Amino acid sequence: MKEKPELKREKIGELLDASIADVASATDQEILEDIKDLYGGADNIEREFSAIFEKAQMIARKEKLLSAKSELAQGKGTQNSVVQFDRVSARQQYNSLVANDPETVKKMTLAARNGRGQSERDIDSALEDLAELGALSSEKKE
Repeated sequence: MKEKPELKREKIGELLDASIADVASATDQEILEDIKDLYGGADNIEREFSAIFEKAQMIARKEKLLSAKSELAQGKGTQNSVVQFDRVSARQQYNSLVANDPETVKKMTLAARNGRGQSERDIDSALEDLAELGALSSEKKE
């Protein structure tokens, strides 16, 4: 005779409750001993979990890449790639930031320009990046 689904769920719930209570009442030493018995020690379990985590990350990255490739092939993702923003307001925000924190300009990748200051093109490019990230306070949404 088959058990009713509700009865099965109740038994599983009781088993879970007992397992959780068992783990919650265990001392650190008991847990470490169980880990050693089951996995050969904490270092081994750390390696196993790291490998599982890295594999999961790799799978997620591959899925994201495949999704992006698919969207690109379908022409999606390119329609709203240009972010509209108020360049005058953005430039005022930039000038205010530079005036309040002169070190900011030094931090903005001078090494890539062989120590020369920022050009107007560099500043505009940085403002476009900030607008795309939604970091400008008066950004126009279109």
